[in-house]
Amino acid sequence: LTVNLRRLFSSSSPSSNTGHQLPTTTTCRLAQFPNDTPTLQRIHKTYSEDRFVGCIVRSERYWNEYLAKEIGDSLFVVTTIRRPPSYQTTTTQDDEDSTVTTTTPDDNDKNDDYTTTPVIVAWMAIRTRAGLYQLREFGVDTELATRNQLSTAFLVSELLTVALEHNQMLSTDQLRCASSEGGGGDYEDSIKLHLPHPIIDELQTNDCKGDDNWIDWKAGIVSKDDTGWMYKFFSSDDDDDDDDVPSNVRDMTHLMEHYKKDHLIWPSDSF
Repeated sequence: LTVNLRRLFSSSSPSSNTGHQLPTTTTCRLAQFPNDTPTLQRIHKTYSEDRFVGCIVRSERYWNEYLAKEIGDSLFVVTTIRRPPSYQTTTTQDDEDSTVTTTTPDDNDKNDDYTTTPVIVAWMAIRTRAGLYQLREFGVDTELATRNQLSTAFLVSELLTVALEHNQMLSTDQLRCASSEGGGGDYEDSIKLHLPHPIIDELQTNDCKGDDNWIDWKAGIVSKDDTGWMYKFFSSDDDDDDDDVPSNVRDMTHLMEHYKKDHLIWPSDSF
C-alpha cells in the first residue's frame, strides 16, 4: 500500500534518544533482549502462531539467539500502561431489608494486573527490499490494545515513523517532504509499504477509521500474495478422516483450506 509521508510524520512528534513519546501514556523504544523475550514470545503465539498456517513456532532460545541478532537493532516496541479496571455496581437487599451496594471489577477485568509498569502492546521491524519497504516483523497484544483503545493503524503509524527515522531509510528529499507542514516542492511524498494481507485487513476495520489518514487508499493495493507454493506436506497414511492433518500430498493452499486460516511466515523467519 501507499504511505503518505507528510501525513505519517505530521501525526507524530520528533523522536529522541530516550524514546519516542506517544499519546495515552505510550512510549516507543528498541526491544531489549532477553528482558522483553517472555512478553514477545507470549504475544507472538496468540497473534501469529495460533492464527496463521506455516508460521514459525518460536522458542525463548530462538528469540534470544537468532532474532535478537537478526533484527535486534531494528525491532521497535510500543509500551503502554494498563488502564484501570472498569467496575460494575450491584445493589441488593440484606436480611434486614437494607440496601447493600457492592462494587467489583467487570468480568473481563477480574484477576488482572493493574500495575503502572509499562508493558509491550505492539512491535515492528521493517527493511528495504526491491525498492519497497517491507514489514519484516509485527505483533500486537490485541486484548491490551482494545482495552487502551489503540488501533492497529495507530500502532503501525507510530512504529513506522520511528523505524524510518532510526534506520535512516528516507532520502533527503523524502525527509524534507515529511517535515514540510505546508508542502510544496517536487519532493517524493510517498513510499510503498509491502505487508501481509491479514494486516491490511486489520488496517481496514472500523476501529482504524480516523487513525489511517496516513494511508493513501485511493492509490489502491497491489496484491502479491505468497500462498506457500514451495511447501509440501507428505504422509504415508491414506486415511482422509484424520481431523488433525490432511493425508496424502498437500500444498499450503490445501492446509489453509483445511484449517481455515491464512498463511503467513514473517520475513524475519526467512533463513
